[in-house]
Amino acid sequence: MKAAFLIGKEQIEIQDAAQPVVGNGEALVRVKKVGICGSDVHYFKKGRIGEQIVSGSFILGHEAAGEVVETGPNVKDFTVGQKVAIEPGISCGKCEVCLTGKPNLCTSVKFLGTPPTSGAFQEFLAMPAANFIPLPDNVSLEEGVLSEPLGIGLYAVNLIRVSPGDSVAIFGCGPIGLAILFFAKLAGAASIFATDLIPERRAYAKQAGADYVFDPKKGNPVKEILDLTEGRGVHSAFEAAGQKETLVQAIDSASMAGKVGMVGIPAEDCWQFPSFGARRKELALLNVRRSAFAAEKVIRLIAAGKINAKDMVTHNFPLERVSEGLQLVADYREGVIKAIVDI
Repeated sequence: MKAAFLIGKEQIEIQDAAQPVVGNGEALVRVKKVGICGSDVHYFKKGRIGEQIVSGSFILGHEAAGEVVETGPNVKDFTVGQKVAIEPGISCGKCEVCLTGKPNLCTSVKFLGTPPTSGAFQEFLAMPAANFIPLPDNVSLEEGVLSEPLGIGLYAVNLIRVSPGDSVAIFGCGPIGLAILFFAKLAGAASIFATDLIPERRAYAKQAGADYVFDPKKGNPVKEILDLTEGRGVHSAFEAAGQKETLVQAIDSASMAGKVGMVGIPAEDCWQFPSFGARRKELALLNVRRSAFAAEKVIRLIAAGKINAKDMVTHNFPLERVSEGLQLVADYREGVIKAIVDI
């Protein structure tokens, strides 16, 4: 089978690889679509995310969907030809966090495209059947891919507990920020403020239901938000860009006793933020780590027509051009929102 190997910083080679063998309780999927995530870009550009370091050649990619081509022993719930989305995290299921409903925090997790676990930029994947999520007939493979990043947005909104009538600010309108917007709207947020540097992302945020959209290069979004909320700020602010500036903006725009969701992945390990303001306002700062059981809910919501996110996909690349797709996303060119690799 063909697979895209990261062999060095910003160096991808398409190589032949052995097709996986299906084990007990596993299924083999022909991968059809894989999304390019910001974490993939971190590995592509830097070779690492914090202590997670790429060693040797490595396959990236974790937002994936495809079709079942083979089932192993003791797999009863899937049939050959069935469309599925792929849950990228194989958690142990036995540790304290797994048993308390937080498999996203499992310290023994094997996560696609995160060293040392090979990712989805390859033609076939064998995984436990529990990691495959059936896609209804009216949910496309691309929507199956989107269920993973959308699931992070849903998880973030639930973790922060956005309630009907709340005000929400979202700093960064890439796929995760837009996902937060979708589900904040669905949760009943009365007013949503959004910022991004890319015009196409701002336009999409407005179309998706943001009440106010700001270009940080043309003004101070915190001042705008405070003015529009008569100085109160917002109940919940989400940092979804992975930048120091946007974390400061989220903290500064939050109301007294407000909440800040830290969702973006920063390039640096240590950030500085205005601790006096955060303490004075008694803010709750909550980190968001991937998601737990959210992708299945997203797929049900898509099937029910509650959200429509398929036009978030702005670019498609064949596997042979995955390096071009990664570079496009890294450079934020051509109004990219979500790029998908067709395997």
